[in-house]
Amino acid sequence: MNLIRNKTVLHGAASMAALAIAALAAPAQAQEAAPDSEEAAQTIVVTGSRLLSAREAEALPLRSISADELEKQGSPALIDVIRALPEASGSIGNSNSSQPGKGQGFEGSESINLRGLGPDRNLVLLNGKRLPLTSGFFVNTRNIPSSAVARIEILKDAASTTYGSDAMTGVVNFITRRGFEGLEIGGDYTMIDDTDGDWRMDATFGKKGDNWDLLVSAGYQKRAQLRVKDRPWSTPPYSVNPDAGWNFSSNPAQFTPVGLVGPAGTLAPTGVRAVDVGCSALGGIQPFAGFCVNNVQLWQDLVAPAETWQVYSEFNYDFGGVELHLEGYYSRMETRVNYPPSFNQPKPITETVLPAEINPASYTAGTSPRLFGNWFVPMTNPGLASYAAANPSQFPAGTTGVFIPIGQWRPYLVGGNPFFGDASTPGYQGREQDEFRLSGALKGTLGETTNWSFDVTYGRNKHYLYGWDSSGVMIELALRGLGGPNCKWQTAVPGSTGCLWLNPMSNAIQSAPINGVLSNPGYNPAVANTKEVADWLMIKQERFLTSQIAETNLNFDGTFAGIDVGAGPLRWAVGGQWRWIAFNERDSKFADRTQVPCLNSPLDIPGANVCTPTPYTPLGLAAAFAPTDIKTNVFAIYGEAVLPLWTDSNITLGARYEDYGKDGGGSFNPQARAKFQILDWFALRGSASKTFRAPPQTSLAPNPTASIPNILGRPTALDLVGNPDLEPERATTWSVGALVSGSGFDAAVDYYHYDIDNILTTEPQNAIVNALFPNGATGANNCGSLDPAFIATHFQFTGACSAANLSKVLLLRINGPKARFSGLDMRASYRTGGVVGGTLTVGAVANVTLSYEFDGFSVAGLAVPGFDAVGKLNAGTLAHTLPKWKLNTFVNYENGPVNLRWGGRYYSSYLDQRQAATAVGYSIPGQFLHDVAVTVQMPWDVTFSLAVTNLFDKDPPLARLPEGYDAMTSDPLGRTIRLGLRKSF
Repeated sequence: MNLIRNKTVLHGAASMAALAIAALAAPAQAQEAAPDSEEAAQTIVVTGSRLLSAREAEALPLRSISADELEKQGSPALIDVIRALPEASGSIGNSNSSQPGKGQGFEGSESINLRGLGPDRNLVLLNGKRLPLTSGFFVNTRNIPSSAVARIEILKDAASTTYGSDAMTGVVNFITRRGFEGLEIGGDYTMIDDTDGDWRMDATFGKKGDNWDLLVSAGYQKRAQLRVKDRPWSTPPYSVNPDAGWNFSSNPAQFTPVGLVGPAGTLAPTGVRAVDVGCSALGGIQPFAGFCVNNVQLWQDLVAPAETWQVYSEFNYDFGGVELHLEGYYSRMETRVNYPPSFNQPKPITETVLPAEINPASYTAGTSPRLFGNWFVPMTNPGLASYAAANPSQFPAGTTGVFIPIGQWRPYLVGGNPFFGDASTPGYQGREQDEFRLSGALKGTLGETTNWSFDVTYGRNKHYLYGWDSSGVMIELALRGLGGPNCKWQTAVPGSTGCLWLNPMSNAIQSAPINGVLSNPGYNPAVANTKEVADWLMIKQERFLTSQIAETNLNFDGTFAGIDVGAGPLRWAVGGQWRWIAFNERDSKFADRTQVPCLNSPLDIPGANVCTPTPYTPLGLAAAFAPTDIKTNVFAIYGEAVLPLWTDSNITLGARYEDYGKDGGGSFNPQARAKFQILDWFALRGSASKTFRAPPQTSLAPNPTASIPNILGRPTALDLVGNPDLEPERATTWSVGALVSGSGFDAAVDYYHYDIDNILTTEPQNAIVNALFPNGATGANNCGSLDPAFIATHFQFTGACSAANLSKVLLLRINGPKARFSGLDMRASYRTGGVVGGTLTVGAVANVTLSYEFDGFSVAGLAVPGFDAVGKLNAGTLAHTLPKWKLNTFVNYENGPVNLRWGGRYYSSYLDQRQAATAVGYSIPGQFLHDVAVTVQMPWDVTFSLAVTNLFDKDPPLARLPEGYDAMTSDPLGRTIRLGLRKSF
């Protein structure tokens, strides 16, 4: 049935495509140096069109950055080039943000986010063909073989007519070197304070014959670890930034003494809540009575150490009338992500592992098995007994144990975790990616006026994530002396042979080097925690995420000699495309909710996998994943026609029909673009289009994207949950612009405007949390007045509904409100010779976002007001960080073998709308950073480069985020000095 329908669609759209049309792009800017002889030898490829020459393609705003231009900048890393683009905002990079959906879990990856609307709304290509996605979300540009890249073309306009629905906000096309011959090797070292520095090495070999050429390139990059504790601005005092890693889930922690009270002999408080006396001694603080707070961010990194290997090869052969192109690359990336020695444990404890004396009234109603909101530690625990003997005033008569509130204690923290190493060793997780892509193409001619081309591409990204967490029921057993793999806990005597104790008190901690404390006066080695119990408690989780992409294109283009519209015959192109997109997830046992759906699942007992609610995964901060396998076939046809009106003036019309089947349906998207050369030095251009975006596969899958943002003053688990009922978003876009050039001057200004309906997004975190807790963590809440169904689907608690018991927030992926955004792209440059015997070029590229508005809408009956995201941090909202202004400017002087360059990078100040106008961190200052570079062409074909970024060593401005700054916008590195050498043979 679907096959018949698809054939009907293809036949019907084919007749349309013969008359209608597609897309185009625009050329390299004048200020970006003219192509060298190698690049000039390349086949001209214009991103966004199959018909337009570079000059004609000025109908669209396209920026081209050549390898020669990057060399003059001192050969910055690709991520630095991307993050400096004025057209981009909120790109994932050196330090991935703790904000949900904005970097967490993608450490080691790098993204491009044109217009700040999300990296999944712009298309990233290599030689005009698609690349596989990382975890089905975005292209990791770190995997692109940068040593083989000749130029980067950035099309700042909707391009779905040519490429499909994933090019809504534009296209970034990496184009490789063609025509290179010889051998080139190079490398550089970047000095970064308090690190081992970054390394890059690469080698490229090229060979040409009479009718063929070969290119092979390989590269290696090593990114150095930058620890949070080496940048004091990241963890200011609690009074300055309470969100910068200060955590109420601590160790040492707080407790309430309890004993058997009343006729029934149930456990109840025998005294007041107390803080472990080791809190202050081990470097903790007590900003509120009854809480010990430590900074967990100190264990983490601002930049995670990473290594990447890449190899790329392409081969071209001309058979005489038919040209063959083959290319392929492989990339591997490994990253280590440091974390505190153990995670917060926010999930309730089941009655299964608790003593019978727990008061039945304190269990959570409606759960099975019943759930309890406190850890119970009996006085028979050797660590607690020793602590009580040393601090008797905290334990009134009749005390038989203590309650420790769920969510306010973790098994290991300031003293380290013997599972990972000594007291100074953090816990860690790993991220690994293996990616490859193969592509082949044939092109030739049919008669004298028609060209054809056929290509096939396949790519795959395997993303492997692993880490360790603990199960609450296992921790509780160990607190009661019934831990360990060899303990028959249902019948054994606590602490008997094979049964292990976990000591929750500060006397188990010898020192806290993370806080600068070398000795704990209350330490008792006789009750220290052992590696044996840590090895049992720490459970490995693994996720295996595989994304695949395949596409094939058949295209024809030519001219209608009989149709001359003023400056030549009408040129046409038609084509069809099939794409196959696949996403697969498999998880290890304790990350798979189909294998361990309940808190009791780790226990080898009957009924352990039966519970209400379900699933409620047993590990502390683990999300509930399920095996996923999604495959989508996409069929598309397009048509494009260029009408040359007069010299350097044309109108391009295009259209595309694309069908995603059940995963997005079909859509017809027309587009029109035009350039009018009014005077030799002045031209106007414009475009208008309809476009759509199908829901990404990962947003349709039931699995959540897990993160740990700061909610109500402490890191809290948050899941972004997939939704199979999502519909495509649709947009109308248009732009107008002007071009001025002549006598060494080149400039352009473009106004762009987007209207998006049914925008694909997630329920807004701030609105959802504020609906239940309008007064934050300490004020009155709406637990008794808000719809219970709304609360149940968006929040999880360790006990009754309260801020103190909040363990997880769940946000559904949705079709959100209507969105509108507009702005200006501007560029200008001037080039003149004869300046002290050399050539001087000055230029600037800027973007100003004029509006970025979201209409109000309703989520599960909750009214969410509209807002304008311009000039806002936008944490917890539908938007990314969005400074109003972004600017790059430069002065370049070239004289013989020497090139000198100064560059400036600017973004304007913006506001954190979550804060009061008088609060520290409400206004986040903008920055203007200075960079300098010198490049020298030395004898024996050696090039030397020296580049200094952030010349005056400015720290990033404070932001009320766990990292202490806005990782989506600012740079944590400080001043860096890069030294490079390159040799050609």
